[in-house]
Amino acid sequence: MKDILVSIATRDRPNLLAKALEMVFETGFDEQNFNVQVIVDNDQKEMYSTILNNYPQVIVKYIEHEKKSWYNIFQAQHNEMKKGYYFFMFLPDDISNLTLGWDNKIMRLKHHFKDDLFVLYTQFSEWGRETKMLELAYVDEDVGRFWEQTPIWTYKFGELLYPFMEENHIEMGRELFIADIIKMLSMAGHNRHVACDINYKLICQTNTSKDDFPQYEKMKYQRYKYKKTSKSLLLESVVKKMREYINDS
Repeated sequence: MKDILVSIATRDRPNLLAKALEMVFETGFDEQNFNVQVIVDNDQKEMYSTILNNYPQVIVKYIEHEKKSWYNIFQAQHNEMKKGYYFFMFLPDDISNLTLGWDNKIMRLKHHFKDDLFVLYTQFSEWGRETKMLELAYVDEDVGRFWEQTPIWTYKFGELLYPFMEENHIEMGRELFIADIIKMLSMAGHNRHVACDINYKLICQTNTSKDDFPQYEKMKYQRYKYKKTSKSLLLESVVKKMREYINDS
């Protein structure tokens, strides 16, 4: 079994996907380290067929398109990850300037913690979301940086995260929940965020409005003050399971 699952979800941009796949494979150190999954909507099979035919090694997953939800994408990624990969890496289809040997840099951090429960944060610093929104959701003056549009996490971290995602039908903002969990773990004395020396940029810079991501307004620091909102209680249940796992390992 390969250790890294790279997942790319794409729609309406076959030309960008072609560039992304070329970059991932060209900059990778060893294909024995990773598999690439591409997620395409059922109504765009023909649009992407030529490109995907050029990459027979790619795992292709077709899903039903949901205009305002990423739930089907998350589910497809989680189901593939459950097959036994160690790391999960979600990349945009408009990626550029990916660090040479990115897979080797990830592999060097395998078993960074003996219990295998941790998240990698890259040096990625250019995205299309409003910076203020990210700062409100992720940055803490005492603990430091927790934000990342596309964090890389381990199978064990995902194993405890997946039930929460599925039971609560989380449709977007997954990286926000991960940032919340990592921060809560740090507050409890378990610093499970690890720096990874990978960088990349996005070709398309688009501004995401606050209206498109209502989770940002709901997911500010009130959760870290442990106000008993439904979301914080749910997150605390995940953190509790992770803390128990860490303490028992």
